[in-house]
Amino acid sequence: MENTVSGKTYIGKVEKTGFVFAALGQGAMYAMMTSWLNRFYTDVLGLELLFVMGLMWGARIVFALGDPIMGALVDRTRTRFGKMRQYLLFSPFIVSVLSVFLFADFGLDMTGKMIYAAVTYIVWGIAYAICDVPFWGLPYAMTPNVEERNKFLSLARTLNSIGGALPIAVVALLISDSILGLRNGLLAGAIIFAAVAVVPFSLTAFYTRERIEPQKERLPVKDSLGLMFKCKPLIFVIPSVFADSVLAGPSSRQVRRPTGPALAAIIPAGPLPQQVPPRQDHHPDRPVAPTGPASAGPSS
Repeated sequence: MENTVSGKTYIGKVEKTGFVFAALGQGAMYAMMTSWLNRFYTDVLGLELLFVMGLMWGARIVFALGDPIMGALVDRTRTRFGKMRQYLLFSPFIVSVLSVFLFADFGLDMTGKMIYAAVTYIVWGIAYAICDVPFWGLPYAMTPNVEERNKFLSLARTLNSIGGALPIAVVALLISDSILGLRNGLLAGAIIFAAVAVVPFSLTAFYTRERIEPQKERLPVKDSLGLMFKCKPLIFVIPSVFADSVLAGPSSRQVRRPTGPALAAIIPAGPLPQQVPPRQDHHPDRPVAPTGPASAGPSS
């Protein structure tokens, strides 16, 4: 039974500091993808907007199924590391490498670029779920004190949002023509934030402890699904979450300029300001659209 009374604390300073900085690094790596990948697809690889939007929507179906599957796998894991930590031994390295490959341009033809974009993006999403689900599930095993856990998670989420804001500002500078340009700036940003994330993210497996012992008896998958469908509130929640994940695909604004969940967490709802200057780079196969006052930023 969980201890809901404040008093005894379980999470040490090393655990707390390491975990929140890992959350910051994870937020930065994730926001690098959500804020700039669409720009890379359309302006560097020269992929058509309809293909990019179709890819994002199709991948969301896979991602919407990936989290519950990974959660079920974690729940059935029993090792000397516990239920979650062993996944953090290797998955952050894989996600970091894939995060760099997302922004790599190997000079393929258009068909090759489309295949490359689809494969790397979907594989990245699956690999990300393998580390994201156990990472954010770990605090629930680190302490039985609910009050301590809530404060700990609140701090971690705050650092995660701060990390999510970093790629917007840093990469906007890197892609300027006076520094690296769009293609090299995006690749450099991916390398920087993958490096920022991988070390603290991976070390989480070593300096944290799972103090809550998992139940020895495990329900079969069939029984688990049966219990799920007997819970009426959950029956209404699951389809809505799935629909939100699938239908909330990339808007034209997301494709044209960086946004993403991390930015939404720190900027109030409403029309967003222009985060980057009007792009100077363009794909060699495309004519440059005429510019003017109307293209300098979003209309009011």
